Amino acid sequence: MAIKGRCPSCRALVKISDPETGGIVRCSSCGTKLKLKDVTTAMNKPGTDSPPTGRQQTLGEAEPAPQPVIGGYRIVEKLGSGGMGTVYKAAQLSLGRTVALKVLPRKLSRDPQFVARFQREAEVMASLHHPNIVTIYDRGRDGDRLYFAMEYVEGRSLRSALRLSGGWLDPARAFDIAGQVARGLAYAHDRGVTHRDIKPENILLASDGTPKIADFGIAAAAAKTDGQALTMTSSSMGTAVYAAPEQHRDAKRVDGRADIFSFGVVLYEMLTGNLPIGSYKPATSVKPNLPPELDAVIDRAIASDRDDRYPTFEALLDELPDATAVTGAGEEDARRTAGTGTKRGRASARRVRNLVASLPRWTVPLAAAGLVALAVLVGFAIYGGSDYEALVAEGREHLGAGRYAEAVDAFERAERAERTAEVEDLLR
Repeated sequence: MAIKGRCPSCRALVKISDPETGGIVRCSSCGTKLKLKDVTTAMNKPGTDSPPTGRQQTLGEAEPAPQPVIGGYRIVEKLGSGGMGTVYKAAQLSLGRTVALKVLPRKLSRDPQFVARFQREAEVMASLHHPNIVTIYDRGRDGDRLYFAMEYVEGRSLRSALRLSGGWLDPARAFDIAGQVARGLAYAHDRGVTHRDIKPENILLASDGTPKIADFGIAAAAAKTDGQALTMTSSSMGTAVYAAPEQHRDAKRVDGRADIFSFGVVLYEMLTGNLPIGSYKPATSVKPNLPPELDAVIDRAIASDRDDRYPTFEALLDELPDATAVTGAGEEDARRTAGTGTKRGRASARRVRNLVASLPRWTVPLAAAGLVALAVLVGFAIYGGSDYEALVAEGREHLGAGRYAEAVDAFERAERAERTAEVEDLLR
């Protein structure tokens, strides 16, 4: 009799073809140990799904499955997954500490190339000891499951932080993160390690604000293994939008300058909320409060030809502005304009009312007709028919994204549009 259902831990499909053997089976996806008696208990519990038919039963959830243990680490929850394995939050039973446990999927553990790359990732991370790089603690094998344990970073990824803050970070915070990440990558490069996949998802922000570089899954040390570098040959390595051009052409022959390119893209995104794609705007035109020398730093970091980039992160750090170079003037100007635009518009309307009240009564109809015609013509010529609310919304959107120059322009146009609307309402 075959038993089919889902694993209570990971919800993966489970099929037990020979339950008569008794004992314990293991979920092929997450490794959870499943007891056959639990299956029978779940089937007999009231309120479960429809009863079994024929020679099949449904795996229920009458009793919560015990948390699986892999190599002395008890799985707590899944944190994420990628091409080189799944990462779990886990408890190290011997020391009682929380770790991040990366586990190679079973189907890949039978592939010698993937096993070699997985082990190489552990070796690469174990060779790096830096406050801005995730630390590895241990590696091992539990049956056919390969794993390694690393530092668990209590916090969130840079990607999550960007989403929560509207797509961009406060410039002072962005420069602080950038400086620490650059120093961590400089350290890795000095030891022959190129990350190859720098992006917001692979930069973790600890609860104290410290950024930590994670996921060296496609990193390649300068040293060779069995005469060959452990790199992917069939596809470029790194996420496309952050990867350097040479990673798309020949992933095997990249060096630390590829990380400098990716770092430049991340820096631009942190400061502007946009990606430097195509004919992108200089960062200082998006945010006027940024130091003017920043544009040259970003342009050189993301140059298409790697020979035009900084040769090392040390050279980049020598020219990278720090948080003290941020003036904050752009944000203050935009918020000041946002807060006072409506007041100035209302003051202008009061002046128009006073002017109309002082005119002889017979001139009002003539003045009204002339002013309305002029307001309509000017409004359509300048604003293209946009109304006050739409311009205010546009300004707020620019402000939220940190585009202070555009925000100021939109709020000023909204103020002029409000004046036109006030005159039209007054003279109708």
